[in-house]
Amino acid sequence: MDIIYIWGIIILAVIVLAAGTYFFYKYKKKTKQSDHYLQALENMLVDDKRQAIEKLKKSVKENTENIEAYIKLGNLLREQGLAKNAVRIHSDLTFRNNVSKAQRINILEALFEDYNQAKDWISMSKTGKKLLAISKDEEVKAWVTKSADQ
Repeated sequence: MDIIYIWGIIILAVIVLAAGTYFFYKYKKKTKQSDHYLQALENMLVDDKRQAIEKLKKSVKENTENIEAYIKLGNLLREQGLAKNAVRIHSDLTFRNNVSKAQRINILEALFEDYNQAKDWISMSKTGKKLLAISKDEEVKAWVTKSADQ
């Protein structure tokens, strides 16, 4: 009976150690991702767009669920004159199911701006219609209408 008790304690200790190690590294990875995202935000504050883009790329590589990082990355790329790259990032986000309504509106607004800069008026118009269909905000509606008229 004593040998079974000892083996049970050893097995339990191994399981607890393995679980602890797993959660430690999982938490550490999330912290690292957060560091890249926070560094990108800091770079954006001091207008270091190139460095912010690099940090955002690292952030989304480590955590593909960080929708806000993707939106910011696309917006920065558009500001750098890379509207087609921004379109690719933002349009890919429209296929995701794990986004909130507010995030979906932000994605469509960004995509609308991307198409505007790329001078793709047809896609801009389609995106504007999608945005108007889901947004109840009068300011958003006025912004889409004003931007489409320009």
